[in-house]
Amino acid sequence: MILCLRLCLRASRCFFSTSTANNNRTVSLSKLRFLFRFSTLSHPDSSSSSSSTNLESYFAHLIVTCHGDTANRHWSSNQFRLLLTDPDLLIRVLNMIREKPEIAYHFFRWLQRQRDVKQSLQAFVAMLEILAEKDLMSKAFRIAERCIDLGMHEIDELLIDGKFDKRIAHKLLDLFLWVYSDKSMVDKCLLSFEKMIRKGFLPNVRNCNILLKLLRDKKMMDKAREVYRTMVEHGIVPTVITFNTMLDSCFKSGDLEQIPEIVSEMERRNVVPTVITFNTMLDSCFKAGDLQQVPKIVSEMERRKIVTEVTYNILINGFSKKGKMEEARRFHGDMRRCGFSLSACSFNPLIEGYCKQGLFDEAWGVRDEMLNE
Repeated sequence: MILCLRLCLRASRCFFSTSTANNNRTVSLSKLRFLFRFSTLSHPDSSSSSSSTNLESYFAHLIVTCHGDTANRHWSSNQFRLLLTDPDLLIRVLNMIREKPEIAYHFFRWLQRQRDVKQSLQAFVAMLEILAEKDLMSKAFRIAERCIDLGMHEIDELLIDGKFDKRIAHKLLDLFLWVYSDKSMVDKCLLSFEKMIRKGFLPNVRNCNILLKLLRDKKMMDKAREVYRTMVEHGIVPTVITFNTMLDSCFKSGDLEQIPEIVSEMERRNVVPTVITFNTMLDSCFKAGDLQQVPKIVSEMERRKIVTEVTYNILINGFSKKGKMEEARRFHGDMRRCGFSLSACSFNPLIEGYCKQGLFDEAWGVRDEMLNE
């Protein structure tokens, strides 16, 4: 049997050669199938399943040996016509090379670039499962992107209700939530989030934070608060990034009454506010027009000794845009006295602010100061 298979493989190389010195030939699928039928005829007790296994082994061997140092270099659509048109066979072949996930990944991506590939949700799931098993999630991300681009949105149902390893299913559901967020597909994000929660697959807090940022950017503040409450109720522990995002959402929506509650929640959970937390609050105060909170925030930052160059630039820019040039100039001076380097971000808001008020001499003075810096 082994001898027959070797003969088949050698013969098939001739059939698969796309060009020779004398003429050009493309593989005949009937010839390939004939080779495997012949290998079973020489053994009366061989079954059709044996022939199928030989075919899978043949393609698995061909994929690996033709991979070479550069992926895709030696693959041609003529060689793999059966895999392009038979998703079930493709899945079985992928499973045979699952211990070589990098090669399986490159081959699957190559297949997707062929015009006549027959798409299959199950084939995508098989490929994603192989990558998730080896924790190759950046590669899985690209496969998931392709899956979504093809409109295969029912994949989450398959992962939730299918007979998959729960750990792998959880990884992949989290992955699709990430991809939906990355593509700003808000409705799909929310639907995926709700399905995961309902079925007991708690999303990773990192992906929850990405979803919260997306909702904030889309000005869907009510939904952001709803997602946040759902997270907390189901035991997903918020991080400082979660709180920063929620604080920013409150400022942008003008819902300032929620801010003390969020800060209290941070303290209760022993989440230490970072400089990003305070800078976010400062920036949001200016955008919301709530300048009364600014001195309190700055005072707390000074107490914690976390004032940075970015902090001063936010203050200079914020006060300049609000026409509060005296305050802007004062923080500009404080920035210099504290030894921070002044950049265009420190000077341009002052120039613009003075010009808007018709104070051109002051604007020219700032400009000269910047040139001498």
